[in-house]
Amino acid sequence: MLRARGYRTAVIGKWGFGPEATGQEGHPAARGFEEFYSYIDHGHAHQYYPEYLWHNGAREPIPANAGGAKAVYAPELLERRALEFIGEHAAEPFLLLLTPNVPHAPSDVPDTSAYADRSWTAANKGHAAQVSRFDALVGKVVDRLRALGLEQDTVLLVTSDNGPHEEGGVNPDLFDANGPLRGYKRNLYEGGVRVPLIAWGPNRVRQGTSDRPTPLTDVLPTLAELGGAPADVDGLSAAPLLAGSPDSARHGHLYWFRDEWASPAGS
Repeated sequence: MLRARGYRTAVIGKWGFGPEATGQEGHPAARGFEEFYSYIDHGHAHQYYPEYLWHNGAREPIPANAGGAKAVYAPELLERRALEFIGEHAAEPFLLLLTPNVPHAPSDVPDTSAYADRSWTAANKGHAAQVSRFDALVGKVVDRLRALGLEQDTVLLVTSDNGPHEEGGVNPDLFDANGPLRGYKRNLYEGGVRVPLIAWGPNRVRQGTSDRPTPLTDVLPTLAELGGAPADVDGLSAAPLLAGSPDSARHGHLYWFRDEWASPAGS
């Protein structure tokens, strides 16, 4: 929808949908993205030192990682390309979906020295270092927008697809990662599914907090409204809320019901 409005579009980072092949309907190019760089397959994204990444419709080898070598850390490549994309399209409207594969198990990271003095396991140190890398990446994106004079015309959204994980030896309780909420990733308690949605834009986003339930299905209609694109899709736009309007549409109770005991028709 935004590409039809003249936006340059890219997804840089984990895609996770469809097979590792071009010309299939799950590929980002078939979903409106002009550029794609990273992992197509969900399982491939668990490799932090992959032998290749996808760039648009072709595999792009990383020779230094051949044979299981750990020379080039993929999140660094994603960061570099994302910042380049912002610079290349600073003079025109763009949509960048940046989906780094950190933090995630396995907690593989080049450097954990910032936590060397902690009596933590290697997995917990690695997880902390991954979170720090993600925080630094967000900061670099903000810095790039400011350096290019784009911060007054840009909306930046930061969120997660699930709550803290407890995989690969990571202990989320050590970091109080879910705060007062119960549960972790893969649980259906709030700690597993309720995550922050942070919006930043000095000229476009009013400072403050909101308790409006905003599931990720609301992101597409929100971006569509911000970009002036028609959107007949599931979800409710939160664009008015970002601007400070108290009249932003709210979801009612969000629930799903599956009757496991219902008899199939005719039985």
